[in-house]
Amino acid sequence: IYFFVNKRWIRSAFLNQIIYKTLEDSWPKGRYPFLIIFLELPPEMIDVNVHPTKQEVRFREIYCIQEAIKMALERTIKSKISLSFEEDIPISLDTPLKTENFQVAYKEVSFKDYTPPFHILGQLWGTYLVCETERGLLLIDQHAAHERLIYEKLKELYERGTKIQEFLKPILLEVSSAEKEILEELLPHLKKIGFVLEPFGERSYLIRAVPSLFVNQDIREILLKILSDLCPFKPRKLSELLPELFKSMACHLAVRAHDILTSQEIDFLIKEIILLDTSHCPHGRPFYKLFTKEEIEKLFHRS
Repeated sequence: IYFFVNKRWIRSAFLNQIIYKTLEDSWPKGRYPFLIIFLELPPEMIDVNVHPTKQEVRFREIYCIQEAIKMALERTIKSKISLSFEEDIPISLDTPLKTENFQVAYKEVSFKDYTPPFHILGQLWGTYLVCETERGLLLIDQHAAHERLIYEKLKELYERGTKIQEFLKPILLEVSSAEKEILEELLPHLKKIGFVLEPFGERSYLIRAVPSLFVNQDIREILLKILSDLCPFKPRKLSELLPELFKSMACHLAVRAHDILTSQEIDFLIKEIILLDTSHCPHGRPFYKLFTKEEIEKLFHRS
């Protein structure tokens, strides 16, 4: 079995253990598979400084990596692979070796990929949502999960537009010179999301409408926080600025840690995030962790 992480060959007892554990019930005993596994991971998920020759690495987000490998192996085993040869193919040792590139698509393990129906138990420390599943105990970081949900909705609003809420009385927004500079740059993009702002004096604007997502929010305070987040951001290429805008908006709109949610709010939030195709917030933090039944039973020395 050979492992390559970000195109670098490594040795890993941890990955070997995942392979053999996954195959133990489906692979003939006494026989060993030939596997070459390529992992493409964000740099922050691995630590290459644990071995002088960098042939070993330490993984972060171990559970996500473990589940991705298990899912890939299980799908491969279940698929029907048939190799047939009509005639023997002569092989000459003098023939130059021909190689072809191939890729295995790596898909980030998402919340919906392997989360079965579950029973919501409640909220822990006003920060984590707790659910019982067939596979174990699920903890969800409510802020990080809600943040990702809003981030995805903002991207959709930018592409498709949205309903807006007009104010009977516009809200006055006063900004600094630095904030005005970034706001002027953002105005056409804010308009695409559903904001209607018009200049009102040298460093003032009237907020006449907002997207429905921002209704019942302190819109002046949120916009000032967003401008504060984005003022230091350079360079300001649109491809880099927009994700930062959406990240900042999502962060300030999302429920916070220590916000006490009602059972209806928890139920609604989970039903929304279960549809996400990712397991991380826009800043890269995982928003949930599944503690399997086996892991929990090991804590109590149960066999």
